[in-house]
Amino acid sequence: MPPVKYELIHAFVPSGSNPSLSGNPAAVLQLSRSNDPSCSLASAIPTSQGSLKSLFPPDEHLHNIAKELDLPMTSFVIPLNAPNTFALRWFYSGGEAPMCGHGTVAAAHQLLSQGTKSPITLHTVNAVLQAEQTVNGIKIQLPADTQFDDAPQDTEHIMKKIFNGGDVKPRKVSVIGAYSMIELDSEVDMQNLKIDFEALKQAKTPTPNLRIFQIAPPPSSETGPHLRSRVFNYYPSGEFAEDAATGSAHAAIIPLVLTSRLSALISCHPDLKSQDPVRVLRIRQCSERGGEMVATWDDEAGVVMLEGNAIHISQGEVNLG
Repeated sequence: MPPVKYELIHAFVPSGSNPSLSGNPAAVLQLSRSNDPSCSLASAIPTSQGSLKSLFPPDEHLHNIAKELDLPMTSFVIPLNAPNTFALRWFYSGGEAPMCGHGTVAAAHQLLSQGTKSPITLHTVNAVLQAEQTVNGIKIQLPADTQFDDAPQDTEHIMKKIFNGGDVKPRKVSVIGAYSMIELDSEVDMQNLKIDFEALKQAKTPTPNLRIFQIAPPPSSETGPHLRSRVFNYYPSGEFAEDAATGSAHAAIIPLVLTSRLSALISCHPDLKSQDPVRVLRIRQCSERGGEMVATWDDEAGVVMLEGNAIHISQGEVNLG
């Protein structure tokens, strides 16, 4: 079986940064029947999870490739029998991801750079996504995650001990799915925030997976961020890993901020006052690598639009079998 080419693409790369050291890396592999005889001919639009998965090589093969590449995400793309329409799945070393923003940006970047016309339709296991080329990069639509609840009483006090040696108390903690949504005050230095992960493991929190955000202080320039964020994932191995630049997390953060903290957001950033009803938020993810994106929320359509830069870094080959 011949090897398959892949491209390494960094997504949500901040402007003015070194692309090799910033943004979130993802490999993108385009597959077809010629890559694997067991892969069904990608001709029909999938109507279910099963029919979509049947277009791809066995899950074990895809997972093994992701483990071999050992990147935050590997995106697998198969063309469908409709204009500018593809099937898309994401795998990482731990298995298949149900949703991945930066992997979608990377896949769209590769397809568009190879001549696919914008916009692109991407059929995934859990949703049909849209992606398009813009003057500023790639814009994708992700399902908005709005099923958030207040955390149990005293959670803010319990979680205080994990930030900066107990010096930072969360303003509010909400829960959405498997994540604790933690808002910090604007004065907190998000870039240099210290987290005691051992204390987090022992704390009686709703979940150790963290999506941390704050309304940024008034910017010194028109391009400064409205929001800052950091995201940490907890794995069954007992280890934590920071997500360098994530789209899916902000599909939850943006609706939460715009529904519960809009007045405070406008108070710090008066430029958003005139943007009614669609507000365009600039986001800075303060991981070591750093990430930047622009976001809008369409409440009626139930989607969050995320726009960011994507950069081709390198390419290589990998065996499917």
